[in-house]
Amino acid sequence: MCPRKIFGLAIVALVTLGGRVAAYTNQWAVHIEGGAEVAKQVAREHGFQYLDKIVDDWYHMVHTSVVKRSAEPHFGVQGRLIEDRRVRRAEQQRVKSRTKRDLIIKRGPSNLKTVLNDEMWPQMWYLNRGEGLDMNVQEAWAEGITGRGIVVTILDDGLEKNHPDLYKNYDPQASYDVNNHDEDPMPRYDVLDSNRHGTRCAGEVAATANNSMCAVGVAFGAGVGGVRMLDGDVTDAVEARSLSLNPQHIDIYSASWGPDDDGKTVDGPGELATRAFIEGITKGRNGKGSIFVWASGNGGRDHDNCNCDGYTNSIWTLSISSATEYGHVPWYSEACSSTLATTYSSGSSGEKQVVTTDLHHLCTSSHTGTSASAPLAAGICALALEANKELTWRDMQHIVVRTAKPANLKAIDWVTNGVGRNVSHSFGYGLMDAAAMVRLARRWRTVPEQHKCEVSAPHMGRPIPPKSQLTLELHVKECSGVNFLEHVQAKVSLMASRRGDLQIQLTSPQGTKSTLLAKRPHDISKAGFNQWPFMSVHTWGERPHGTWKLEIHNEGRYQGRATLHEWALIFYGTSTLPDRTEYALYNPAGMNIPRRPFVKPRETVFSKAQNSLMSSKIKQTQHKSEKSGSLSPPYVVNAQIQSQRKSKARGQHKNGKSANKPTPKPTVQTLRGLTVARGPNVAGEIRLITSRPRGRSTPSPITITVTQTSPSTTILTTKVTSRQKIVDIATASSLQRGLILLEPPAKPVINNVPAIFQQYPKIQQLYPLYPVYAGVRGAGQQHATRDKGLELLQDEQFDSKNLDKDTLEEFKLIFYGTETSLELDDDLDKDKPLSSVNHQDVSVDNSAIGARHNVVVTDPWTGSQQVECVSHQEVQRPTTENQTSGCSSIDPGSGRCLA
Repeated sequence: MCPRKIFGLAIVALVTLGGRVAAYTNQWAVHIEGGAEVAKQVAREHGFQYLDKIVDDWYHMVHTSVVKRSAEPHFGVQGRLIEDRRVRRAEQQRVKSRTKRDLIIKRGPSNLKTVLNDEMWPQMWYLNRGEGLDMNVQEAWAEGITGRGIVVTILDDGLEKNHPDLYKNYDPQASYDVNNHDEDPMPRYDVLDSNRHGTRCAGEVAATANNSMCAVGVAFGAGVGGVRMLDGDVTDAVEARSLSLNPQHIDIYSASWGPDDDGKTVDGPGELATRAFIEGITKGRNGKGSIFVWASGNGGRDHDNCNCDGYTNSIWTLSISSATEYGHVPWYSEACSSTLATTYSSGSSGEKQVVTTDLHHLCTSSHTGTSASAPLAAGICALALEANKELTWRDMQHIVVRTAKPANLKAIDWVTNGVGRNVSHSFGYGLMDAAAMVRLARRWRTVPEQHKCEVSAPHMGRPIPPKSQLTLELHVKECSGVNFLEHVQAKVSLMASRRGDLQIQLTSPQGTKSTLLAKRPHDISKAGFNQWPFMSVHTWGERPHGTWKLEIHNEGRYQGRATLHEWALIFYGTSTLPDRTEYALYNPAGMNIPRRPFVKPRETVFSKAQNSLMSSKIKQTQHKSEKSGSLSPPYVVNAQIQSQRKSKARGQHKNGKSANKPTPKPTVQTLRGLTVARGPNVAGEIRLITSRPRGRSTPSPITITVTQTSPSTTILTTKVTSRQKIVDIATASSLQRGLILLEPPAKPVINNVPAIFQQYPKIQQLYPLYPVYAGVRGAGQQHATRDKGLELLQDEQFDSKNLDKDTLEEFKLIFYGTETSLELDDDLDKDKPLSSVNHQDVSVDNSAIGARHNVVVTDPWTGSQQVECVSHQEVQRPTTENQTSGCSSIDPGSGRCLA
């Protein structure tokens, strides 16, 4: 009996090791300072063979006297290494279970028209269907973008570098065999062709175009390499070495593998792989950051959740999901809040799959799963990088978020987040659009510096009984430099008698709900989560300030208890708006401002050469603004007027002589609740239109110039204007120069609105339909135009005898300017969050009537690219105060009133 039992136990042990469960290898990762020569000396002295460098000061070694697989660590070798003073740390490497994310499904041929001469181009439905049913790659090609100059490497099981459809684009500097520690990435061939995965992924990226064979890569002008790292024991050192290969040469790393997609595994990168990620995004590509593209996983059938995969759940990777040819969620797809976007791939039996290169110099039309999606995304990213090689790793994620298309993707969980973007747990922000990414990349400006803010919750040791829900709130008031979110992590530590019974949801202050963890029926582990960072991209662009809500559902039965030990929120984002064209998305006042269409920049009046009044410096400033023109709908600001009686203004006789009355104090009105803060500078004018019963003398118009004296105060100062506006160009800021405009013509006969504005129904007239003023001061003629029973008065002085009957009926604000800074290098209020309306006091000082006369600006519409913003408000109660002082002419030299 005893021998049989021992034999049986031996078999079980072998099966356990063969299944890669807790197996120790004969390889070590050793931390040694002093360089590679010191590491090689340590290796020789301790019986190791030096392999190569992993990351900074970490070296890969193998001990030939230790068995390749063991259930227990080798304490003797480990102890001797640690005792060496040159060794800071030493870790015996353990085998990690990593799964290639492809499927095996057969399919039939396709009947599509041929455009390129590549043999299988007609079957590449995901690139040539058109009508919004592909990823818009051909349109990017039509603009001359093919990925030229960009290098992509495939982290996988090898690359058939001599494949006839790959060898022209093969890049040896982007290739390495980490399994055998040499520079040849050729795969190991076997009967099952089990190492075909990497070659298939490489063909999707960079298969040669128009060579009459096989397929076409998305970025067929890019260089492609392969890292052989999955055909052997995958350890932390192996992953780190692969992720850190030649980061100054390789731009994009594509990975179509990860922890087991079995619905019960929670695993991610180890310490060394994490270091490799960090070094990649901080030092790779000369500091712009390596771009890591990852397949989101194929565990949908087993109810797996990609937030339990530490690679796709990372802020450093672009997690890519799949869609079928009909836009459905594939049966294998995993839904999670860390998925950024989607590309096409296989679906159910009978649906088309992906065409690419295969082993033995062949082709295949049956590449599947998210394994096929990630390389397509990597190729599209290569196209965007060719359009703008200065993109950082975060720029690429921003561009993907802004250009992905939800249309034609069918899922039941599409929602609109707090800044108006559609997002889904199955598809992220939608299908990647190559042409849109290329165009946005061309004009993209590097995002501001990333800030990180961690807020710990005070809730500790909270029990979660079976069939119950725990809801916790965390109020965030300040967040050290994070005003606009990118990634959000909920770092959770909890224990559960059955981990798969738990569901976790996070709701942002703007109401966006992210499912951080869904129920996983196969996960029976009691290990729980130890500071696991569940990540969401669904709140991208939102503000972190406000109340966040964490909900934990325990669906366990009977004794299936759980306990939340601690949790915290980690916010990643920027202090200023990453994309200045998106002001309308950030509106704390809750005003309903529609999204703006992009308008091609046009030459402004201030950049025309014939404008001799503008200096060369101003021309240069305005020329920069031509690159960023956009048009928004009218921006409406409402105001309330509160009158404050001071003293009556000086009266005048009809012959123009002054009456013998004392000079009054300035009249001041306070407009409460109106401060325009669309940008750092505000300039414009208010025209106060007055009316009173017929037959009375007509009052003077009041033109009020808006200036900004500080970020929090806007002063409105009255000034009498003539037919041409007089401006001191020497003292005006560059932005104010761009906002100086001519007063409207007295009698517009035709509509002079430029054609670019006529498509917008709210901008159909330069000014109100009736001419507000007629003639010059002192004409003494009343205008016949009436509106709603009111008689609009001429440009006349107030009659002091009728001040008690003169009433301010309405006023309008008309602002002109650009949505973005006139100079592309200007910073917009770095220290303060953007706001549409700040409720501040605005004082109107009627005593300031002086003006300098240096420049006369004429036609304001010629060639202009301006945005009209009109505010209209009926006055809440009348005022009987005098609104202006009479002055029929002004001395151009001194600015003094002459009469």
